[in-house]
Amino acid sequence: MTITQASRKIFQTYLIKLDNLFIEDNSPQLTNQIHQLRMMCQTVINNTSMYDNITPKMTEDKVSRWLGYVQGMMTANGWITVAEERENTRPLFHKAYADSLMKKPESITAKLDDIVFHIIDMNDFNARCVKKFKVRTYKELPKEKLLKIGFKIMKKSKPLVYKTLKKLNYTFTFNTTEDKDMYSFIFVNPRLK
Repeated sequence: MTITQASRKIFQTYLIKLDNLFIEDNSPQLTNQIHQLRMMCQTVINNTSMYDNITPKMTEDKVSRWLGYVQGMMTANGWITVAEERENTRPLFHKAYADSLMKKPESITAKLDDIVFHIIDMNDFNARCVKKFKVRTYKELPKEKLLKIGFKIMKKSKPLVYKTLKKLNYTFTFNTTEDKDMYSFIFVNPRLK
């Protein structure tokens, strides 16, 4: 089995799932998405073969890109999950690697790095701390109060980032590093650790 043939099997599975969704869902937006994904699956199936003696019309890298797109859209819509598909597709690709005398790649765990928000204007930061908490300098404040000021600056300067992080359930824990005249606030999502 080649990588293209393994991908083709996965496209066949997705086509069946999409056919079932097509019948169940009536919303115009999802119907259009399902139709587009079905068309992509059918195109790959029609232009590849399960037999080694037939040259496919689509290259392996194009098939892989299309597979990634279809998987991404299906995952975004909640029709498949990354964890399930990892378990469903891994055996097919491992067989393709073995049949092609390729070394099986090492497993890589996907990880999202912490999001860092830098306070670049320390004069403004200090002025806000002094005004809000009636201190001489921000260095007198505990971490929790520094974080409150950092939040206000972030909400004002990067409102979309702040809202997005909240929606993703990031906990805004305080972990600063002082580097010259810059403070960094590190926001982490404990679900992803």
